[in-house]
Amino acid sequence: MLTSIMTWVCLRDDRRAVTAVEYAMIVGVVVTIIMVGFGNLATDISNKFHSIGNNL
Repeated sequence: MLTSIMTWVCLRDDRRAVTAVEYAMIVGVVVTIIMVGFGNLATDISNKFHSIGNNL
């Protein structure tokens, strides 16, 4: 019983998991922004090539 209480106290004070979750959320936001940006860039480039092809 005493070991489980001591384990609980140690885990309660451990903040490494919270930091890992925060970093994971930041990475998720950055990846989402990059994906949206590349998606828009790919659409713009595709439209530009279609425009050039139609003008030729």
